[in-house]
Amino acid sequence: MESLVSPILATALLTVITFNLLFVGTVIGFFCSAALVLSVTIPQPQASERKRGIYDNTTRGIRISLRRLGCVACWRSTSPLPQRVRW
Repeated sequence: MESLVSPILATALLTVITFNLLFVGTVIGFFCSAALVLSVTIPQPQASERKRGIYDNTTRGIRISLRRLGCVACWRSTSPLPQRVRW
């Protein structure tokens, strides 16, 4: 959706304002987004004491990855989308 709306909006704005002013607006939007990202505080996770064996500790990452396989499959299906855009 964003890949469709953004170029259309930029084209519509270029009919009203100059390219330099559009670029300045983009820069201002970028800095506002950066300020919002920097204003977020990430909570610190509380340490938990896990008393498990070496097998459990070794295979934990694989098990977590397999649980999230649906998300990975979803991500892989959308990753070719930016490659379809031709300038």
